[in-house]
Amino acid sequence: MDINSSQSPFSRAKSYYSKLTSKVKITIGCVLLVLFYYFFFYSSGNKNDEDTFVPSFPDMPNAGSGGGSEKVHSISMSYLELKKPFLDLNTLQFYNYINGGNMQLEREAEYVRLVPDRPSSVGYLFSRNVISDQDSSALELELSFKLHGAQKRSNLIGDGMAIWITDSQLSRGDVFGMQGDFNGLGIFLDTYRNADRKQYRNSNKNRFPYLSLQSNHGDPAKYNKDNDGFETELAGCSLSNIYNAGSDNSISRIRILYLRKSKYFQIDVDVYGDDNWSTCVQKADFPDDVIPMTPFIGISAETGELSQAVDIYRIKAWTFRTEDGKEVTSKEELIAEAGMKDNEVLKKKDFEYGTQRLGGNKAQHRRTLKRLQRQERDLKRKEAEKYGDPNGFIGWFGKLLWKIVKTVLYILLTMILAYFCLIAYRVYRDKRKNRRHEGLL
Repeated sequence: MDINSSQSPFSRAKSYYSKLTSKVKITIGCVLLVLFYYFFFYSSGNKNDEDTFVPSFPDMPNAGSGGGSEKVHSISMSYLELKKPFLDLNTLQFYNYINGGNMQLEREAEYVRLVPDRPSSVGYLFSRNVISDQDSSALELELSFKLHGAQKRSNLIGDGMAIWITDSQLSRGDVFGMQGDFNGLGIFLDTYRNADRKQYRNSNKNRFPYLSLQSNHGDPAKYNKDNDGFETELAGCSLSNIYNAGSDNSISRIRILYLRKSKYFQIDVDVYGDDNWSTCVQKADFPDDVIPMTPFIGISAETGELSQAVDIYRIKAWTFRTEDGKEVTSKEELIAEAGMKDNEVLKKKDFEYGTQRLGGNKAQHRRTLKRLQRQERDLKRKEAEKYGDPNGFIGWFGKLLWKIVKTVLYILLTMILAYFCLIAYRVYRDKRKNRRHEGLL
């Protein structure tokens, strides 16, 4: 029987190791030390680089743009902006806007309360400065607001609010607090249904609150409040979930996009203020005589026997130019540029819904390439905030699994290194014993 076959693995390793030359032993030790250093120190030093991975996106052409399309730039219209602090403390007047009615503004408040949640109230804001012909040729407006109240049922509130794009600053009247013989465009967010609207009973036009586009050229009787103006509206959609939308921190937004030469008009709504925009109105044949060449911008709200509060948080506006300063004519380029701007205000909650519903029906979503890239970046940012990894749960789970594998490898490598050290020690000890015995003999 072979004596070596009865030896333990440790004894056999010890026997093999004792037969190695000093150079080989030193080489094995150096290799183990290099491996030990690599796994424990070098890879740990690069951990921060892994955890701070930032995705990169290649530059891609704009959706719908050809090789000869003109590049479009957005220009902020600061003379139309409304934001905190709202008042000039020297004059106690609003920056850029005149006001009137039953408005409320508390010190250090984040909003202007256009009307409180009480009956028979009116409040309004109108821009001090007119928009020039060139600025109004390609225009984007964004209103951040909140429609809320103590009433839980949305069919027991009234009367609503309006966004005005008119040729003059309006006076008080009976159309959402302003005069009915306006000249221009009124965007009415009507919160109380006066008419039965039987013909719209099976569509989203029957549900309130309801957004309606109304044009006028000075006719005081054109807008009929008794039937909510459905006979004269240019377009509209139901916003049945805009009242008391989301949590207390949710702030709704409306975005208006207009290009005069292409007769293009679009309204998008972000009900919960989470960047989940849905298209409410989109018209490629918008009448060119509706919006005045040099308009004013206004916001008004009104309550009747029923009421709701309307808070205005911010108004922003942009115009657009080509690289050489000319007016924009390309609808596709305008949409792409408008969709790329960061909405830096009011990104307060990560919303779970993937598809926004407006009044029960799916609204048409804008799908431009640049906007999709921005949404992808925002999604990766939110995933990184939630899981600590831009790739979301999969990336987080993959990192966790890799950490477990590395830990097991560290343990195995430490055990092997300790094993070789123990063998080296025992070989060294046995050699000393042998030398001692030889010296005694």
